[in-house]
Amino acid sequence: MQKAARAETAQSASLQPWAGGSHPNFSLKTLGGGTENLVNHANRIVVVHFFATWCEPCRREIGSLQDLSKRLPQDRFSIIGVDVAEVEIRVRRFFDSLPVTFPIALDRDGAVAKAWDVNMLPTTFVLGRDQSPRFYVQGDLDWNHPDIDRLLIALENETPKKRNRRTSTLERTNQQD
Repeated sequence: MQKAARAETAQSASLQPWAGGSHPNFSLKTLGGGTENLVNHANRIVVVHFFATWCEPCRREIGSLQDLSKRLPQDRFSIIGVDVAEVEIRVRRFFDSLPVTFPIALDRDGAVAKAWDVNMLPTTFVLGRDQSPRFYVQGDLDWNHPDIDRLLIALENETPKKRNRRTSTLERTNQQD
């Protein structure tokens, strides 16, 4: 995704039910030097947030995602930030000035964003405990709204559906980087 990609500026973004299909797992290097993938978050509600540091709405949203991360129990909920197509040093500088407790994965070539049909930033997906997409939002969202916590708790209390995860070429390729 290039800088020319559309960045949402409206403040009225809201979580919408996801009607599309599943997304492939990914395996990306993180700012911390590790590897992040969905398998690490099995049986948790996962918020996958695609962003870029040049995107002003993305920058605004990081703070409320950090607040959400502090409010939710780490053993049942996870947040993964996925920086799209930026050089690591730029992302590192940004998070040096605005530290977060959740992992920041580096989608250096934008392949994961493309595989997940992300066509604007920020875009966020909420995955159920079975790791299927349940909700999404395009644009920045205030994750401090009480309705968000209620929705995530209700989702966490649902019985997960059984499904097969396919290992994608995307996983195998990104692990080699």
